Amino acid sequence: MEPKKVLTSAWMIFTFAGVFMYGFCQADRTWNQANDPRNLDPNYNFNFYQLPPSGDVTTTNTGWSDSYWPKTRGYILDRWQDELPIESRRFKFREYILPTANQVQNMGPSELKRLSPAEKFDILRGELNFPIANRIKKMDLDQPFQAEDWWRGLCAGWTHASLNFPEPHPIIFDSKKFNVKVPLGSSDIKGLLSYYFSFHDPNRFNNMTKRIGIACPSNDPNFLDLDGACKDMNAGAFHVALANQIGLKKRGLAIDRNPTAEVWNQPFVKYKSTVYRVVDAASDDLSPGASANARKEIYVTTIATYVDELFKDAHYDADEDDQHSEASYEPVLGTDKQSAKTLTYKYVLELDARDNIIGGDWTPDDTTDPHPDFIWQVNDTAPTKVSDQSGATDDWSLLEEIVLEATKYMGVRQ
Repeated sequence: MEPKKVLTSAWMIFTFAGVFMYGFCQADRTWNQANDPRNLDPNYNFNFYQLPPSGDVTTTNTGWSDSYWPKTRGYILDRWQDELPIESRRFKFREYILPTANQVQNMGPSELKRLSPAEKFDILRGELNFPIANRIKKMDLDQPFQAEDWWRGLCAGWTHASLNFPEPHPIIFDSKKFNVKVPLGSSDIKGLLSYYFSFHDPNRFNNMTKRIGIACPSNDPNFLDLDGACKDMNAGAFHVALANQIGLKKRGLAIDRNPTAEVWNQPFVKYKSTVYRVVDAASDDLSPGASANARKEIYVTTIATYVDELFKDAHYDADEDDQHSEASYEPVLGTDKQSAKTLTYKYVLELDARDNIIGGDWTPDDTTDPHPDFIWQVNDTAPTKVSDQSGATDDWSLLEEIVLEATKYMGVRQ
């Protein structure tokens, strides 16, 4: 994904507003308002014994890998199908000379194919002043992109699109205003979706994003030991969301898997939980940190699988630069290009007298990964629709038509 993704300014406002609204501290293992699983869905089942111990949505056509479209490559202004080596593409977008109308109409299929997703989409809309490409260039001019921004990209948009849209296939799409047939690869369409949901989605920018947890404002590892935003994502809330969303509803979850200020949004698509200890207050003493209403403590190990960004080859595993991520003309689900990784968590769940989960706490050791920072999802009343209802300058309504064409033969993978 974008190894470590960017927090948008809107999300930063939400984050710090949440700190003052909900407060940093929790008195015990019960979740506070910011960590209440009902923030995602008020109808979640909280009964531990009614929740499935495992869930898997990888058999659908969602949860696909892709580039996180690094900021250092100009987001979707990256001409990712050119013949340059990947290590030469950082800031290459600054050198691009956008084609004229006459040049576009005289381009052959191979030339059109090598254009960036931003350029292709503008051509298809008949916008040969290239508003998307020029807006990205202006972002860079107004506040120049830096090499240390390699981790910033479109991870939030990619995560949402990956969880809610079938993987697109390559298509050749006719421009409605020019006699031009534009080849669109799978990643061209994925990139457009990622950009749209990062910058133009009306649901996200009308405060319709649901979430559990407050984003940690610091990269200092010492903050992880504090009882606050860097310690939250209540473990009980995490288990409730994971088991309901993936186990019962058969839908993935968008999770920032990194507990510090750098945001690594990823689609989580699979989990398996194993109980290794049960403490019942009827016969044993609960731990000193138990909440007043706790009647059982359930100690759990959960292995969760998330979709990773698309690597330039199956063996490249460097996370500390923007060269490892690549796009693909063909779909990747069901191939060795599709990338997924697992994380191991240990935590204790607290159950009340009716076996409902009321909270929890992380119990890490040297076999576990850092706990996630927050879970989120965009209001999904119309998850297959993309439009220009945000009132943005650009009309994105054509993207819906492109997506429908590129996914119309896709059902559930067998």
